[in-house]
Amino acid sequence: MPYPNHSPFKERQLRQLVTATCYAEVALAADGEWNPTALESKVEGKAYWEQSGRFRRLAKGIVPRDKTAKHLQQLSDGRCDITWWRDHPFWQLLTTRQPTHQDIYAALLSVTSNVKHYLWLNPPRPDKVIDYRLVRITPKKEDIVKIAKYKNFDALVALVAFAREGFGSGMLQESTVASIHLRKIFPEVVARTPHLYLIWPNLATRLKKIIWKAKTGFEIELKLDVSTQKIRQRVLDARDAAISRGISLPPEPVVSHFQKLGR
Repeated sequence: MPYPNHSPFKERQLRQLVTATCYAEVALAADGEWNPTALESKVEGKAYWEQSGRFRRLAKGIVPRDKTAKHLQQLSDGRCDITWWRDHPFWQLLTTRQPTHQDIYAALLSVTSNVKHYLWLNPPRPDKVIDYRLVRITPKKEDIVKIAKYKNFDALVALVAFAREGFGSGMLQESTVASIHLRKIFPEVVARTPHLYLIWPNLATRLKKIIWKAKTGFEIELKLDVSTQKIRQRVLDARDAAISRGISLPPEPVVSHFQKLGR
């Protein structure tokens, strides 16, 4: 594991979000088997009495080691890569402390879709070694609006980064715009991303705490309706639309189970 002591793993509730997305990666690679006992039987080919409880521990927030990740990748012929979620710099943006400049930079570097063209003067190419002298584009309101229209995980990462960076540096207008559009796209992004749908209730709670209802010291009132009931209804509406498009999402009892584990 490259960062065994990095901050997301030190916060229990955030650690649960990280490991739950890893669990989702395994379950989706196993054709949507969400029960941990049945999942280990399907992935490892072991009877109940032979099982190690690997996936039950993962579901409860035990961070998977590199050895486990490599083992699962081999069993799935490369289809299952839990390190992508485990080590993603997005989690650094969700810590209760203010993210550092390096945290923001790393998160924005992770963006690979067309969203990156609104982040860099010279966007990094996937076939080139990352140049850490890349020039950041200072986010403007119109750019933030365009990013939000993508409604994908990259857009979510960028908006969270802008919102947290703005509150920390005093860029209040940009931060406010990012926060508003983050709230707008959240339901559709999680409904389009099964890994995030599994954790959406606790992810929404985390975003409320650090962005939408955060005590920033600047006394900004976003005037957003981020009540649990309102967000839930919008997420469920987005879920129905996603299912109609053929997106496979975790069953509601599984989502509720992970919500309780992450409290």
